[in-house]
Amino acid sequence: MTGTQERLLNTAKELFWKYGLKRVTVEEICQEAGVSKMTFYRNYPNKLAIARDLLEQVYASGRQDMVEIFNSDQSFIEKMEAIIQLKIHYSESISVELIQDIFSYEDAEFQSYVRQQAEEQSRLVLDFFREAQRSGAIRPDLKLEIIPLLSEHLLGLSENKRFMEFYDSPAELVKEITTFFFFGITSRPKQS
Repeated sequence: MTGTQERLLNTAKELFWKYGLKRVTVEEICQEAGVSKMTFYRNYPNKLAIARDLLEQVYASGRQDMVEIFNSDQSFIEKMEAIIQLKIHYSESISVELIQDIFSYEDAEFQSYVRQQAEEQSRLVLDFFREAQRSGAIRPDLKLEIIPLLSEHLLGLSENKRFMEFYDSPAELVKEITTFFFFGITSRPKQS
């Protein structure tokens, strides 16, 4: 990666994470990065291409972090708590607008990419849950195939403006949704 590409990526990330995809223009990215539009278009065909590169970095890093947690020697509950912290970490600097834009951007190819990444993450989590079910950490009668559907539905709440009114930040919402998903409405057991 060249210095110019890195500067463009860092600038785009800063702007997208703050304002979302729809509000940020190529002109704004170029102005903030101190490069011409011609330089931008030599590196990326459009705004969605740079957004996709950024998301690929985030998805790849997230998958790697999840695999490390899944493969750790922690208990199942500790792993779930680590996953919650991981999700909070990844959502701390992201704006509500970006989350909404990622899932609602009107570009078929971009939406296909987002769905593909979500499916890949779901497969990874499902494999982990299958192993946890085999070891007795998850109820044996639970149909694991519904987990990605439930997770997708719960994450869809982030697109609901009324729902977001209850939270100060996307990170707070993600923590609530993820904790609810893993632990329901019960208090988590105290670790000794």
